[in-house]
Amino acid sequence: MSYETDKANILAFFDNHIIRYVVSDLEALNSIEADETGAGGCSIPQASATFSALDLMGYLMHPQDISPMKMSFSDLLNNEKYFPEFKQYSIQANFFNSFKDNLRSFMVHRFSITKYDITKTSDTNLFTEMDTRQIFNTSYFTKITINAINKIYNEIKEDKFLINGFSKKITLGKVNEKIKMLKGFDKNYVPLIDLPISSVSTQTTCSLK
Repeated sequence: MSYETDKANILAFFDNHIIRYVVSDLEALNSIEADETGAGGCSIPQASATFSALDLMGYLMHPQDISPMKMSFSDLLNNEKYFPEFKQYSIQANFFNSFKDNLRSFMVHRFSITKYDITKTSDTNLFTEMDTRQIFNTSYFTKITINAINKIYNEIKEDKFLINGFSKKITLGKVNEKIKMLKGFDKNYVPLIDLPISSVSTQTTCSLK
């Protein structure tokens, strides 16, 4: 495909899926206020949704051909261009393993966390410490993720987006191929049959068409 065709397909995916749904949902979740102690406010669903957005962006930006199901946000968070906020943490040994296992994976699969507490505050630190517990600020995490997504989106529109030293054409070709893989992914999918038909016309979050 030509550069312009790849660009048009990628921007359509961003417009119709990432910006319209992913970013909008993150903004809606972040607008829910926690209580005066920083608890509640859909903090765990918000953090889970933010990690899902990171997995998607990390997959699209990965220089290698990886499975759509592979968890792949570490390379993206290590990219100072988009996430300078993580530099101070990523230099610590085993930080990303702990970040994925003790925070992301346990929270997403068990709706709980082990080694961290979680809060929603206006503070501009990802982590703070209180009474020997490390506290993860999901509000700031969501904000910097939205900023990174918007930066990537704008770079694509302005013909400035590059991956790992590839040319612009190769970069967009790789991203477009990953979107095709994402849309065509089928792991033992069996369609449901004889579902009840709704009599109500409604707006829905669309699948990846």
